[in-house]
Amino acid sequence: MNEKYLLVSLEEEKSKQLANVLSNDTSRKILDYLAEKDMSETDLAKELNLPLSTVHYNVQNLLKNNLVEIKDFLYSEKGNKINIYKLSRKLIIIAPRGIEIKNILPAIGVSLIASGIIYFLAQRQQEIEQFTLMDTAKSMELEAAPMQAMQQIATAPNYAFWFLVGAIFAIILYSIINYIRSRK
Repeated sequence: MNEKYLLVSLEEEKSKQLANVLSNDTSRKILDYLAEKDMSETDLAKELNLPLSTVHYNVQNLLKNNLVEIKDFLYSEKGNKINIYKLSRKLIIIAPRGIEIKNILPAIGVSLIASGIIYFLAQRQQEIEQFTLMDTAKSMELEAAPMQAMQQIATAPNYAFWFLVGAIFAIILYSIINYIRSRK
């Protein structure tokens, strides 16, 4: 499964490697160019006016740290396989030691999806109520009562927002309790 985030703990060796790659000027230039257009190492070397060996070294470090991916390949005139690289569109999350964010991220994702579903259902319900209200107003020829009911529909609470706030509060509370337990 291709994850959309890169989770690194400060205790891991990987965080040092990632810091070295991101602090390297050539690597950052390569990332800038790949953000604009997918390229091969040869194209990058020409664009950056750098030796191919330097570009190859930096691209390999970027690959090892999951910051770039091989998108495709093609064959040169000599029949050699040439990789085309693209930028990995990932969030980089650096976690302090002892915090297991990887356990919390699925809960956040589920909360966002559930909030979206609740929002969609609430909007659908509101549309149905407005349609029913308009239909009732036409049949009864009353003006004041439907207007008052429409104001009530318009001021209905946003259930999706409050669900999301509650879910985030629960996740934060869970994280605090886990942190306190781990310190004991």
